[in-house]
Amino acid sequence: MAQFTRRTPPPGPFVNYQRFKSFLREDFRFQCAYCNITEAYRRGSDVFGVDHFRPRAHFPDLATTYSNLYYACNKCNSIKGSRFPTETMRNQGIGFVDPCAVNPHENDLREAADGKLEALTGSGTYTIAVIRLNRIECVTFRLQRRRTAARIAALRGEIEALDPHDRGTILALEALHAAEQEWEACFGSHPGME
Repeated sequence: MAQFTRRTPPPGPFVNYQRFKSFLREDFRFQCAYCNITEAYRRGSDVFGVDHFRPRAHFPDLATTYSNLYYACNKCNSIKGSRFPTETMRNQGIGFVDPCAVNPHENDLREAADGKLEALTGSGTYTIAVIRLNRIECVTFRLQRRRTAARIAALRGEIEALDPHDRGTILALEALHAAEQEWEACFGSHPGME
């Protein structure tokens, strides 16, 4: 999970929460708030929707409050559904990791070498389990993202060792920059790549 920053002032108000989708797409950098799979990786925005961080079933007054709306892939949104931690869990500080409030990789989660997320806190455990963030499509995405980032980093190191004035080096740098832009479009931001 990445950390996301919301626009201020928020758009709206709108009566229908779906009207916020285009704004959410930008704020969440075209990726799922929970699993971080991107539109480019999934080849389109039609498999993404608007999630209510605090579910409408429990918090109907927040149904069109922008700060409660998250951009999510349909799989995460469907799995999460109207689930929300019990009052006892909330009193113990356990809830969904909020990628708009914290950087999940600094506080609650760690990505293991096998591509699975490991929990560092009770909220991390709850989020991984409830949204099933270690399902195969998420692990495959994280592993592919890591392999691609490593290839780009290795290529960057090789190019930097070349003569910066050589025409071939200049062309290789241009290709590298194009690959980095393509990486960002396909995989979004990642703590190890920035």
